[in-house]
Amino acid sequence: PTQTIPKAGHFSVEMPGQLSVEINSHTLRHTCATWLMQAGVSISLVAKYISTTEKIVEEVYGHHHPDFQAEADHAFSRGKAGRGKEGRKFAA
Repeated sequence: PTQTIPKAGHFSVEMPGQLSVEINSHTLRHTCATWLMQAGVSISLVAKYISTTEKIVEEVYGHHHPDFQAEADHAFSRGKAGRGKEGRKFAA
């Protein structure tokens, strides 16, 4: 079912056979930012879209971005991480 959002920004949704869920503008904003990050949208564009700083987007939603920790992943896939100067593996 579709329901309009009252001016206060709070509403509840009831789905057949499920519990009612309270939704507010913060929940919608958080979901929007998460989905944009998962889609690979740049941090600066997400920050502008939800009217916040790039720092907040990176700290709160950064782990949802496909490039999150890409450099570290690349180091492991190349076999560079976890090896000493002589190429020995260090014990974990």
